Amino acid sequence: MAGVTTFEDPPASARSTALTRTRLRWFIACGLLFGLLGGGLAYGLTPLLPTTYTAQSQIVVRDPGDIDLFGGRGSSNITPISLAAAQILRSPEVSIEASDVLRGELTSGEVGDRLTITTEPNSPVVTVDATAPTAEEAKDLANAVTTAYLRVEEDSYASGADRAAQVLGELLDSQRARLDEVQAALAAKVNAVRAVVPLFINPVDSANYLQATLETDVEYLRLSNEATALAESVNGTEDTIRQSDVNYRLLQSGVDRIIRAELPTTTTSPSLEKNVAGGVLAGVLLGVAFAWWATERRRAIDPAAAAGALGAPLLGSFGPDRRLRRFPRLADFAADSATGNELKVLTSSLLLSARRRESGAVVITSAHRGEGKSALACNIAAAGEYTGHAVALVDAATGASTVTEVVGLSSSPGLSEVLDGGPLANSIQVLSYGEGRTLSVMPVGRDGWRQEPGRRLNADRRAAWLSAFDGHGALTAIVDAPPVNDHPLALQLAQGGILVVVISPLTNLTDLEMIRNRAEVADVRIVGFIVNEFRPGRRLPLRRLTRHGAYHGELTQLPESEKQTLAG
Repeated sequence: MAGVTTFEDPPASARSTALTRTRLRWFIACGLLFGLLGGGLAYGLTPLLPTTYTAQSQIVVRDPGDIDLFGGRGSSNITPISLAAAQILRSPEVSIEASDVLRGELTSGEVGDRLTITTEPNSPVVTVDATAPTAEEAKDLANAVTTAYLRVEEDSYASGADRAAQVLGELLDSQRARLDEVQAALAAKVNAVRAVVPLFINPVDSANYLQATLETDVEYLRLSNEATALAESVNGTEDTIRQSDVNYRLLQSGVDRIIRAELPTTTTSPSLEKNVAGGVLAGVLLGVAFAWWATERRRAIDPAAAAGALGAPLLGSFGPDRRLRRFPRLADFAADSATGNELKVLTSSLLLSARRRESGAVVITSAHRGEGKSALACNIAAAGEYTGHAVALVDAATGASTVTEVVGLSSSPGLSEVLDGGPLANSIQVLSYGEGRTLSVMPVGRDGWRQEPGRRLNADRRAAWLSAFDGHGALTAIVDAPPVNDHPLALQLAQGGILVVVISPLTNLTDLEMIRNRAEVADVRIVGFIVNEFRPGRRLPLRRLTRHGAYHGELTQLPESEKQTLAG
């Protein structure tokens, strides 16, 4: 904790330049340190980037039209069929079939995203590259795609073969029917000529006469030629059907050979260089974020600039002291510590200033929540009690977590009852802290002023407050007031007292100018400000604090038999 700051500090511009240089050094140092650390971890440990494996299978294709079913080969036509096979491998039908082969482990969309199909010009080879997080998955996917291709092509050729067989069967039936008709016509023609053949003693002469007659008959010759042609057509169609049945499976895919994928032994990505680069980048970003966090916590507004904007002097300055982070535990005033001594000096100065001005309240506020206002108000009240002053800690905060809730007085009468004209003695609760010490506390109260229309106190409640703490009573109120940006109550309560502003790294000069303008409008005197450089921790319920054992500043409520009030 630093002592009271005077106006003999270095100029604001010099302090700002020094702060900027300090933050830049922090950024550079933390970025380099965390970058080296991240790169080292990425080099020695599991890769930061996703690990992938690639398995490769191949299909050797040829054009079915180039194969003669009777043993001959036509001209080569490799390039078109390999390109067509690659296109089919990229089709949704193959992806869907591959998903079925993998039993739904991958969707058809995922199958397509993990495949790369390539083929070279004038090459019968189509290459399938499958990428997956593990070697086994990559191998299974590559083999599943080739299997799916065969199934799709088999279904396509089988369907074509069925249609061809149907057409050829219908053609064969028509050819046979026509052949039967022609043969019947020939038989009729032979019978007609045989009926007019003269009677020959020698049967051979009769047959020769019949043959000679038929050979000169044009219609007979036409029918005979047609019958011969039809017989040849029937034989050819029957051969085609038999050959189609035997060889359609050979032609079904146009595949000469399948080269199945092997289990990959090395990863495809990331490479060592990419992994280290990713680790260094992640480390640098983390280092810069840490440097920003660390310097942001150390950032503080310049006291001289704050005094000029607020129109009030610096009363005290508290550094990043961990003892003040233990709120609601209070500082150990019995020990000779810098924090405790500074709080005692600051409190005595504030109470003497209030007494000279005949003020009965020291109102402590800030511009925003989370600036340590409540912790300082409680410690100032405890320091005042320790140094022998008659003080009462008044909780007027409006946040979600208040001193009243922390010390367990949510159901007790307090400020709201005083504002409604209730006796002051009924709203003062006495709590013990430390060893044999007590602190008078006025909790928020059950209800009342926070529901006031317009969020302002009416004339009656303002008069009740001024009557309770008018500067002539036994008690001086140390008020934990809400931030000025949240509620006008701080300025209203300070109209009968003095106002102290707590500034922290969250405060800027615009906030202080706003507080000054509002105080001038409300005719409230700002006696000074306190620089609070520590960030208060999260408030813990009292029942959790007792687990840590005895500690100076642990608040516990006194039994009803021992409860007493200094306002009686």
